[in-house]
Amino acid sequence: MKPFRSLEPSERRPASAASAAGDTFLVASRSPQLMVFDRDGARIADSPKGDPYLRDLRKTKGHVAALTCARWMPAAKAVCASASLDSTVRIWDVAASVKLRDVVPVKSSLPGGRTNVTAMTFSPDAKLLACAGSDGALRLWPASGPFALPSLALEGAHMQNSPVSSLAFSLNNVHLVSRSMDGTLKLWDVRSFRKPLAVADALPSFFEETNAFFSPNDRYILTGTSAKRADEHGAVVVLDRLSLERVHEIPVAGSVVRVLWSGKLNQIFAGTSSGAIDVFYDPVMSLGGIKAPLAKKPKKLAVDDYDMFIAREVPVGPIFTPGAHRRDEKPRSKRKVQLEQANKLKPETPDTLVGKGKGGRIGTNLTQYLMKDIIKDTRRQEDPREAILKYADAAAADPYWIAPAYKDNQPVPVLSESVYQDEFEQELAERKKRRQ
Repeated sequence: MKPFRSLEPSERRPASAASAAGDTFLVASRSPQLMVFDRDGARIADSPKGDPYLRDLRKTKGHVAALTCARWMPAAKAVCASASLDSTVRIWDVAASVKLRDVVPVKSSLPGGRTNVTAMTFSPDAKLLACAGSDGALRLWPASGPFALPSLALEGAHMQNSPVSSLAFSLNNVHLVSRSMDGTLKLWDVRSFRKPLAVADALPSFFEETNAFFSPNDRYILTGTSAKRADEHGAVVVLDRLSLERVHEIPVAGSVVRVLWSGKLNQIFAGTSSGAIDVFYDPVMSLGGIKAPLAKKPKKLAVDDYDMFIAREVPVGPIFTPGAHRRDEKPRSKRKVQLEQANKLKPETPDTLVGKGKGGRIGTNLTQYLMKDIIKDTRRQEDPREAILKYADAAAADPYWIAPAYKDNQPVPVLSESVYQDEFEQELAERKKRRQ
């Protein structure tokens, strides 16, 4: 049960579809380009990307929005189709490289005339192409064209803004089943496309990838349901083909995202939201598949395996790979490595232990360091105003600098009388007379 190769074509949710021969498969991720891989996981080619600035999408070479699904055309080895959120379905030829063959424009009655195409499929005889979108309408075209207008269209087949997540034809090319996120599954007859033959409700679906399809013997219809809460369970629901009555229901942990019934293996595979794949099979009627690894006996533990088993049961702490801490570092140049090796060969000088500071070095000499502790200068902590005023009384009692210097030669000061105050009062008196 180990994969021989793992690849991640896109970080977002990709949808894949294998060809009838099983030699190639398609990957429709949330990018506008369709990817083609071979059976060994090697990427063969990509579809061209369209021009988002062209209004007429029929003239672009590829999609301009995210892809939603991809399907191979039956009875055609190198022809496939892809649906996108840009309201188009494109048919590709992947014989040598991915080349565009036809463009199917999906015109909606909603404002703007476009809709997100979320589901698309071919009939088993490759004569019909069906698609549905978020507007809830179903549309059918002849697979060989023309694609200007659909041959059959039904507005309101499902609820608006509840995307149709899956479409599937029966083996008789007449009956069509549609699965929607509105919690319903409907059966249609393409010969009378006005109303559904039967409707099954109470089928919650919270994933755009939830599918529905006919069983290999064309007697039943299978789909999955989603769990509303974490403590609830989804289920694989088996419905009668004609009446859509529930025949059987298999509970599954988590929500069922997609279901597949392999006719060759006679086994049912259910992909769940918990990241696991549940496989259901009959011990007698199933052939190969999951029975191959289950038929193998458990491997006997060797001497080396016992040590690994004990290490798993009794953890001894983290194990680090030698040199793993250098993986994230930048590669060092040859010159830098030589300098590091030369520095290791140099004799190391012991650090002095006298004084404080880095490596015993105090800046100038030992005398300065000792004098700092013996003679302490506190002038930086004193207030300069207080330091000056403490000498004010001594300077007034015994003047020494300024007053004695001008004692003998300083003349007697003669001050003139101030007339400024009299002139000001006289001017005020004159102003009062003018006002009167």
